[in-house]
Amino acid sequence: MIDWAGSSTSTNLWHDGLRIEFSDLTGSRRVQRRLPPEEVEELVAGYLAGAMALALAGRHSIHRTTVLALLERHRVSRRGRVLAADHIERAVASYASGHSCASIGKKLRVNPETSARSCGRPA
Repeated sequence: MIDWAGSSTSTNLWHDGLRIEFSDLTGSRRVQRRLPPEEVEELVAGYLAGAMALALAGRHSIHRTTVLALLERHRVSRRGRVLAADHIERAVASYASGHSCASIGKKLRVNPETSARSCGRPA
């Protein structure tokens, strides 16, 4: 079933549970996928079993922030990102040689607070 809904700035097309939004201003479209309840339960169970949010996002064809929002709605506590042992060694060595936590975090693709904790410095 196809259902159109429109406004002055965008038009939405609903098709098989997907919302496709067409922007009148840019001509672009976005597809929003709604997960069925059983898939959300699978996602939550996967996260609780140790899967990373980014991996779950790829597995369910949704954005990482959508995964985090679903976890929040289901009152699942988020895990802090933990660096691997070799990354911790690199962070500590870089910090000892004068690099900032921000530059270390950027290099390791983590939040500066994560790199600060890894270096033994309070965030």
